[in-house]
Amino acid sequence: SWNWTVEGGPCEVLLGNASFTITNGNTATPTIGFTLSGDYTVTMTVNTPDGTYQCVFVVRVIGPGLRVREKITSVIRSISCHNHVTGLLAGMLG
Repeated sequence: SWNWTVEGGPCEVLLGNASFTITNGNTATPTIGFTLSGDYTVTMTVNTPDGTYQCVFVVRVIGPGLRVREKITSVIRSISCHNHVTGLLAGMLG
């Protein structure tokens, strides 16, 4: 038998829902879809008469999503940047 699992990133804790879907996760050929950028740990487990085999790998999703990287040099700028990004995310997530 086959079993596929995905572990998402910290955005799932923040947003309260999964940022991925798995269709046919108990088959050899599942479909995994991602809604946010980030690193996802995918685990494939196969149970055979000869034993259980497992493969774990990381999938890096670059888009869709929003990545903001900036070197902040002052507290005021940091707060402004945080509020701006929070507002953008709220608008995107509706």
